[in-house]
Amino acid sequence: MVGRDKKVPSEGPRDIFQVERPVKKLQPRGAVAAIWLRSPLSAGPAIAVALGAVAIFVVLSVTVGGPNAADSNVSTYFAWTVSHAHFACAYVNPRNQGGTAAPLYPLISSGFAAVLRIGHGVPFPNSAVLGRHCASAIPAIYKWSVTSKALTTTLWIGYVGWLVLAFGVLRLIRTVSRRPRRGEAITLLLVSWAPPVMMCLVDFFHPQDLLAFGLVLLSLSFVTRQRWMVAGLLLGLAVLAQQFAWLAVVALVIVTKKTARSQLVAGLAISIGVVAAPLLWLTSGRAWESIVYGTGGSSWSQSLLVQTGLRGNSLYLVARLTPLLMTAITASWMRSRYRDEILRPVPLISLIAVSMLWRLVFEINVWGYYFMAVTVMLLVLAAVSGRLRLGIVAWVIVVSLASADAEMVQRPWYDPIPMWVWQGIMLIWAFALVINALRATPAGESTR
Repeated sequence: MVGRDKKVPSEGPRDIFQVERPVKKLQPRGAVAAIWLRSPLSAGPAIAVALGAVAIFVVLSVTVGGPNAADSNVSTYFAWTVSHAHFACAYVNPRNQGGTAAPLYPLISSGFAAVLRIGHGVPFPNSAVLGRHCASAIPAIYKWSVTSKALTTTLWIGYVGWLVLAFGVLRLIRTVSRRPRRGEAITLLLVSWAPPVMMCLVDFFHPQDLLAFGLVLLSLSFVTRQRWMVAGLLLGLAVLAQQFAWLAVVALVIVTKKTARSQLVAGLAISIGVVAAPLLWLTSGRAWESIVYGTGGSSWSQSLLVQTGLRGNSLYLVARLTPLLMTAITASWMRSRYRDEILRPVPLISLIAVSMLWRLVFEINVWGYYFMAVTVMLLVLAAVSGRLRLGIVAWVIVVSLASADAEMVQRPWYDPIPMWVWQGIMLIWAFALVINALRATPAGESTR
C-alpha cells in the first residue's frame, strides 16, 4: 500500500494535558495599577462620583461638627457690612485679632449673604450705632449677629470654597487625560476624604484657602493648554483669595517663555486691578492691607523657623519672602533641567507642589489645614502620573494624626515629640514623594 511505505517523523511522547496558549508578558503590579487608573470612565459613573465626593465632604464635615466659627471674624464682619452697603466699616476687624482676609472670598460671602438675606429679619446697625470711623462697629455687629443668628448660615457659605477646589481638581486632571478616567474619580474621592482639606472648615474657618487653591488648579489647567491670558486672570483671582498663591505666580512666571509670560502677567494685572481698584475706592484705601498682607501675622508657634530665634519683623519677613525666593530658585533649576518639558503636567504639578512645600518649611505657625495645598497636589500628581502609591495615602493619614485638634501634635501621646520635629518629618517625606514621582515618570509619559 502507498501509505504503508511513507514514514512520518516522530515527535516524541506528547503530554495530553498540555494546552497551547499564547505566552503573556507579566507586568509589575505598579504597571497594572497605572493601566487601571488610566482606564476610561463613562459619563454616568463620572457624574455619580462627582456628586458622591460632594456628599462625602459635606457629611464628614458635618459629622465632626460642621464649619467652625474660629477665625470666622476675618471674613464674616466684612460680609455682613458689605451685604448691608456699609463699605466704610468693612475692615473693622483689628490686626491683633487676625485682620481681614484677602478680599475675594469675603466679597463672594457678602454676595451670598445679600441674596439669601442672611440676618435681614433683624435691623442691621446704622451709621450712628456703628460710630464715627466705625469705632463701635465690632460690638454692634457682634450683638446683631447673635440676635439675628446670622453666623451659622454665613459659615455654610464656606462650602463654596470646597466646590471651587473640587472643580479645579477635576478640570486639571481632565485637561491632561482628555476624558473621564478612573484615576480622576479616585483622586476626587480621596480629596473629599482628606482631613487636611476638611480642616479648612472644621478646625478653623478658612474657606479662602480652598477657594484660592481651586483657582490655582484651574489656572494650571489653562497653562497646560497654553491659554496664558485666562491662566493669568485666574491666578490674579487666586492671589485675591489667599496670598500663598503668589508662590504659583512666581513659579509660572519663571518657567514660561517671554510671549507667554507677558500674557500671563497681563491677565494677572487685569484681574487684580478690576477687583482691587473699586474696593480701595469704596473703602477709602482700607482694603490695601488685606490685599497685600492678608491674615496670619498675629501669632507664632513652635515651628522650624521659630527655632532659629528670629522674632518680630525679621521673623515675618523671612517667613514671607524666603518661600518666594526658594520657589524662584527651584523653578529656575527645573527650567534648565527639563527645558521645554517643564510645562508638561508632571513636572509642572511637581513644581507647584514644591513651591507649596517651601511655604510650610518657613511658616511661623503649623496648623493642620496648612497642609491642604500639598495634600491636594500630591493626590493630583499621583493621578496625572498614573501612579497612586500607598506612600501618599499614608502621608495624608500621618499628617492628619499629627495635626489632630487643629494644631500639630496637641494630643497627649504626641507631646514627647516637639511640633517642629513632626513638621520636619512630614516635609522631608513630602519632598521625597514629589521627587519619586518625577523620577518614575519618563519624559513624555502621562504628560501630553
